[in-house]
Amino acid sequence: MTQTLPDVQNREDHRGIELDRVGVTNVKFPITVLRKDGTTSPVSAKVKLFANLPKLAKGHNLSRFSEVLVEFGPNHNLSSSTMLPFLERMQNHLGSRDVYARF
Repeated sequence: MTQTLPDVQNREDHRGIELDRVGVTNVKFPITVLRKDGTTSPVSAKVKLFANLPKLAKGHNLSRFSEVLVEFGPNHNLSSSTMLPFLERMQNHLGSRDVYARF
């Protein structure tokens, strides 16, 4: 018989404490920056990703921040037009109302 561990992360938290920002900082990640003239430049970025934590949530699985970053990284150039889709993906993946990214 195989037993699995309970998913404590997804249980409701009845303490009613909401946090403005939880996340990861100083993640070094290779990205491509799209310049105004249309050319691209590969760079190593230091990334900070945060999200709010609703009061009914126990916490965020911090690996989900990295999942969104890795999913975004090789497929897109970072620019003002790609930042909003990145933030929306992060918001949906984490189930958070507010998200923040700094590259």
